[in-house]
Amino acid sequence: MNNHQKRLLIAGGIAIGVLTALFILLDKTPVAITAYCFSLLAPAVICAMLWKVAAGSRKDYITNAAFPLQMYSYCIINLLINGIFVLLDQTGIWSIHAGWLVFIHILLIAFFAWRFLAMDAGQEEIRRVEKSIQIKRVNWKMIAADVAALKNDSPDPCRKDLQDVIDAINYADPVTCDELLTLDEQIKDNVSLLELKLREENPGEVSLICLKIQRQIKDRNTRAKLLK
Repeated sequence: MNNHQKRLLIAGGIAIGVLTALFILLDKTPVAITAYCFSLLAPAVICAMLWKVAAGSRKDYITNAAFPLQMYSYCIINLLINGIFVLLDQTGIWSIHAGWLVFIHILLIAFFAWRFLAMDAGQEEIRRVEKSIQIKRVNWKMIAADVAALKNDSPDPCRKDLQDVIDAINYADPVTCDELLTLDEQIKDNVSLLELKLREENPGEVSLICLKIQRQIKDRNTRAKLLK
């Protein structure tokens, strides 16, 4: 448990203590008791959501931060409903049946639970897409890593051509898609051919293959822009 989570527990305890102190001052009518019980959900829910954010990874912070915002709305509406009906009940102006107050709170909880589940499903979809994009980025970065490794072991006449290929890769769109897979495979095949020609110590062939790879990357960039 970190310091942030400890402070959350303390803040939640203080909020519950304040609500309990207010309840002690009220006449113990069914409406007051019902309102008090549901009011306790407000600090509990806020602390739970902030705990979730604190325990989550930094990568998911933006999506996790949306949950407490929804819970703040629930807690404000919860406390407003309870405050209004308790005030009317305690002053004798009008008293709602406690059963109807429970029903109102059940509807409120159901509404925000639906929103919470919808947001959670959306978060899972975001994670899935991010994971898919990351895999595609890694595959493209592996091509750049392979060429960089070839450059380190290559003779001096070939280094400039290989550096041009590395620069072309670095400025290319790292995210691929199904329409570009064939072209990506062709680039990979030429990188493998590049390795073979370097082993054969054939600078002329290496230079031609490097130019071919650069043209393929340029073609890939053009197609990637058109597909967006």
